[in-house]
Amino acid sequence: MNQKPFPLPNIQVKHIPDPNPWETLKTIPHVSLAGGILLSLLVVACALYQLPFDPPVIFTLPLLVCCALALIGVVRSAAVGVACGVLFVCGFFFGGFSAEVGLALVCPVFVMGLGAYLISTFRAKWLISIPVVTYILALLFCGDAAIALLSLIAMPAAGILAHQTMRNQSRVSVICMTTLLYGLCYAFGFVLLAFRTNGSVSLTEMVAALETTREEIIAFTLGNEQIMQMLNKTYEGLGVNVRDVVVSTVNLLFNLLPGMAIVLVNVLTYTAQLMCTRAYVGTGVKSLLTRTAQLFILSVPAGLIYTLCLLITIFSGASNMFTALVQNLLVILLPGMTLVGIFKLAADLKRGTSRVWLFIMIACAIFFPYMLILCIAFSGAMTTLTRPLVTRMMLKMQNQNGPEDPDDPKDPR
Repeated sequence: MNQKPFPLPNIQVKHIPDPNPWETLKTIPHVSLAGGILLSLLVVACALYQLPFDPPVIFTLPLLVCCALALIGVVRSAAVGVACGVLFVCGFFFGGFSAEVGLALVCPVFVMGLGAYLISTFRAKWLISIPVVTYILALLFCGDAAIALLSLIAMPAAGILAHQTMRNQSRVSVICMTTLLYGLCYAFGFVLLAFRTNGSVSLTEMVAALETTREEIIAFTLGNEQIMQMLNKTYEGLGVNVRDVVVSTVNLLFNLLPGMAIVLVNVLTYTAQLMCTRAYVGTGVKSLLTRTAQLFILSVPAGLIYTLCLLITIFSGASNMFTALVQNLLVILLPGMTLVGIFKLAADLKRGTSRVWLFIMIACAIFFPYMLILCIAFSGAMTTLTRPLVTRMMLKMQNQNGPEDPDDPKDPR
């Protein structure tokens, strides 16, 4: 009588951490020293391109070419190229058709991304010369020892990006830490520039300057005949006072300035982290990339906060300090939720399980274009909130099935 062996115990391993490829010296890649020096020179050139400086055009064009060559030869990522292109175009147009402003948005991404790549792969003492050379050249540019410090704003963020990556931290954690440090350094640079320009730094003066700017923008918009004609045509027959629309819109934009500033810094650091990881792949050291460094997973509290802020914004018609805080939180979380929604939609379309959402997205794109991002972000928030529940249900179903029969011919064991 054949007696089946005693079944193996069904042991559930809840979390198996990714092995850290940075722990042993054998995993450190051997990258060309000449390539590292060229990338270091590009980092120095990009670090010099900050808004207080005014490099000549003869410096602008070669820097654009070098950035493009670095994207093609080292990073080799269409997503990073598109993100850098969008940043440059936004800076170019909003800066009054100025290539310098466009480069001022793109260059911090190269300093953080390629700087972190150099720090994490080489770990050499000669990398200390990058900030030293940068500061000396910036001092020659502007002639002010304090203003020259602004060229080093993005370098601490490159250091923390490399440090967090080598500690095998999660992708979202790396981006948040880099955003925090870069934002603090940028705020320090803004305060330093204001002090060197006005001789003092006062919160009251900053608020007064913002208020003056807001009134000037309202007056400019109301005095522009083309804009007013377009608005009158848009709201014709609706019984809406166009002047009130202009004032409320400008006030809303100024209330959302903190959130938009954080979003801008977050986009820069996200692109820099993506550039750093894509540089590993482009230079043949993909083994350094773990799932932890690649998965973009937001926390459940973030999804809950976004959902609550969205509901409050939709159903609250009041305009006060609390509403402004909620709207800023909504703006800050919107890009992350949108990214999760895009990943979820792409995965579902690949499996053929998201046709309803696809129809909703197409309808929004045709009839309500401004609702498209909100729908994708809402999908990302729902995915963030339900992911732990779905994972738990899948594990429960797997446990209920039990181990396979070892005598079953279909069993691969």
